[in-house]
Amino acid sequence: MQGDLGVAYVGEGAVVERASVDQDNRVIATARRLSGRGTNDPEVTEIEIEETHFVKGTPDVVYKGRVTFQCKGSEPFCQPMSVTPEFGARPRDVFWRWPSRMDAQPFSP
Repeated sequence: MQGDLGVAYVGEGAVVERASVDQDNRVIATARRLSGRGTNDPEVTEIEIEETHFVKGTPDVVYKGRVTFQCKGSEPFCQPMSVTPEFGARPRDVFWRWPSRMDAQPFSP
């Protein structure tokens, strides 16, 4: 949980592939991993996700964009580097971090 939001992740092995966020049991946003690439630092990977936000409880899209995250092998969460809007305006920044692996606890302190 992130305040009033529920967050669910789906992955293959240790890799987080998809996420969804719900409010009052209605999906308000989804994200999917598009790519991952190495950097000059062997401990750092960059991943790109595509996020889509909806009018609560409907299939009506209000925002679509991409977020590039930097993931360090020793940290449970990847940090955002850039946000590229493609359509609309983000109603809420729900993908402010991305788990670096499936066993990371989503929103624990």
